Amino acid sequence: MKLAGIGIFFLILFSLVLPATWAAPFSDLPADHWATEAVKRLSEKGLVEGYPDGAYRGIRAASRYEMAMVVARLVAKMETMIDSLKPPPPEVTREDLDTIRALVNEFKNELDALGVRVTRLEDMAQSLQARVQELEKVKIIGAYQSVFSSQGLTSTDNRSQAMGAADFTQLSFKPYNAPVMTSGSALTMRGRLETVAALSPQYAAGLHLGAYNATGFNNSVQYYGVTAPYLNNSFTGNANNLTVTMDQAWVRHHPTNILGIVGEFNPTHMADYMLKGQPNPSTIGPSYLPLYGIDISRKFVSPFFVPEMTYEILGARLPGNPYANWLWGAHIGKEDKVWKGGINYYKVSNDEFGAGFLGAQGLPFGPTGAFTGLRNLWTGTGIFNPQTGAASVGPQTQDTWGLDLSYTFKHGWKASVLYSGTNYQPTRTNGLTAADSLFSIGASGPVWRTALNVEYFSVGPKYDPFVAPMNLPVASPTLFYQVPYFTVYNGFYQLHDTIRFPNNRQGIRADLTVPLYGRKLSYGQVTAMYQGLEQVRASTLAGAPPNAGGNLTEVGFTEHFFDTLPGQASSPTVPRGRIDHWAGMVNLNLPYNFKLMAGHFDWNMRRNTADFNNIELKERVSFVNLTYPLKYTLRDKVNVEAGFVNVDVQGKFFATVRDNFDFVQSAPVVGVTWKHTNPPDTGVSLSLRYKFLNQRDRTSPTLNPAINAGGFGMGDWNGTQAIAELKWEF
Repeated sequence: MKLAGIGIFFLILFSLVLPATWAAPFSDLPADHWATEAVKRLSEKGLVEGYPDGAYRGIRAASRYEMAMVVARLVAKMETMIDSLKPPPPEVTREDLDTIRALVNEFKNELDALGVRVTRLEDMAQSLQARVQELEKVKIIGAYQSVFSSQGLTSTDNRSQAMGAADFTQLSFKPYNAPVMTSGSALTMRGRLETVAALSPQYAAGLHLGAYNATGFNNSVQYYGVTAPYLNNSFTGNANNLTVTMDQAWVRHHPTNILGIVGEFNPTHMADYMLKGQPNPSTIGPSYLPLYGIDISRKFVSPFFVPEMTYEILGARLPGNPYANWLWGAHIGKEDKVWKGGINYYKVSNDEFGAGFLGAQGLPFGPTGAFTGLRNLWTGTGIFNPQTGAASVGPQTQDTWGLDLSYTFKHGWKASVLYSGTNYQPTRTNGLTAADSLFSIGASGPVWRTALNVEYFSVGPKYDPFVAPMNLPVASPTLFYQVPYFTVYNGFYQLHDTIRFPNNRQGIRADLTVPLYGRKLSYGQVTAMYQGLEQVRASTLAGAPPNAGGNLTEVGFTEHFFDTLPGQASSPTVPRGRIDHWAGMVNLNLPYNFKLMAGHFDWNMRRNTADFNNIELKERVSFVNLTYPLKYTLRDKVNVEAGFVNVDVQGKFFATVRDNFDFVQSAPVVGVTWKHTNPPDTGVSLSLRYKFLNQRDRTSPTLNPAINAGGFGMGDWNGTQAIAELKWEF
């Protein structure tokens, strides 16, 4: 070690005095030589000190002499680690040790000429590799997220106070896309710490611990804060704070890739068209909350004639209040490059709960009311007693099964088909059932330089009518909380994907994406979409053919939007409601690194009748967003953005003479985002966003907000929203 150090000292001294004399015996190293990039990687991990002047330049191509000097320093540092029993930096891997061996072999002649002896290299590498392997057995990774949000609301009339203010400019296709707007602020924080251990060459395991804390106004916490872990989330009925919980424990078997999870999980293979889970009302975080329970998934290899299959077995306690919903299910399927197919099944059940709870949660439930038809989803089961006014639901049970199959052709086209059915019992004691199905067939693939997707689907009105209450500590608006589809009752959720497959709807959807190419680069793309849906069965009440009792009183009949008013559906034929949707979006890469995204969405919802069941409602949404990178380097990126969203809703909703819906909401938005990455696994980001909202109601002030009076005054108000979000991953 001392001889090597003395040799390096004299080499440095002579290189400063007689550089030409020393450089002559060594040829230049090509600029694209693999050693250059290898030394860069080792330098980033703290193993390479650099050139003799202490700085690794990287400005010009190094000579073999200069590179040999770097390798000599690397060997000396490894000797120091061994002699001092100091472990290598935690980011050093076995691949890095192999790289060091390769560098020594590449510059062996130069090192010999410089008098650097590397006879201990293999012993040193083996010793360090043993330490690296020991360190790799246990890894600790984590993440931290903090959000500060502040909202302000100024109302200029009492109509907004009656209907409740909501933000319709989220441009989100989440099940809840119109969060409540009130004045208040909150700070929410979530931390995650994960320990991963290599138990053996065959097994690995991990443990996730989660911490959550929130302070401030409840509305800001729930709708504009960090999404809390399942065991801390008020939406799941677990409103804990300042609590550390075990979010997840898992074990993986490497040879078969079998993964077992206890705690939070998202289904891996179970089809989401039949099991999507609880929607997340928060604007920050995933669209759906994870399940909580047991999940075993991935694939197994049979030693017999059965081919390699995918499978999943799961059991979960779904969110619910006051009683939990229990779900058990399984999936089995086969996947390869051409075929993909699966068979899915789950059973869900819960205990009995009364009508008082349903009414408290906002479900239109009872013998009379504005939306009388909606109550009959459960009162039609015979468990409602009109003499006493008592009602109850449960203990419920529902069996759901599904089949899906897809095939990919040689030229990139893919065809898919799926079918699912449900059998629902509102109470296991009276023998009543409701059965229905979901069907979809579609194709997608390239057409010249474009990408086309086409699908036809049909979802019956009695598909998946299971009553799954959701805990909403701060009530969401009673109207337009889900614009424009109304796929869920307020305060409740359905288990399947209601955005893609809303109940009692049939029709087609298609989208076409056209890339914009220049001579050498892509300038972006343009996307056009269309969706035409209508009711599978028209909504009728008692006395309306063809069902004398009215289909809204049938067990399990689910219709969220095109219901009927009591006493108004007496015409011989009741038309089916229809929704037509057009959309166009453009993404452009502009000069000077500007990026532009703009689009327009148009919905036309109608059911033309001569009575107060008439619906002629239009919604138009336009948006534009421009981003610019102030700084863009390997480690640091800073982007600024500015945008504008405009939502215009106008028409008749259960009205015949004049528009009782006519309001516009607009929101300019500005923001800045900074991201810093430190390879290989550390990153920090900070984003600031400010939005100003303005709503103007153009309906007559004389219209009462109550539906029976014919008006839906949304009111005039101004609002502000500021959100600061910090993320750290390590």
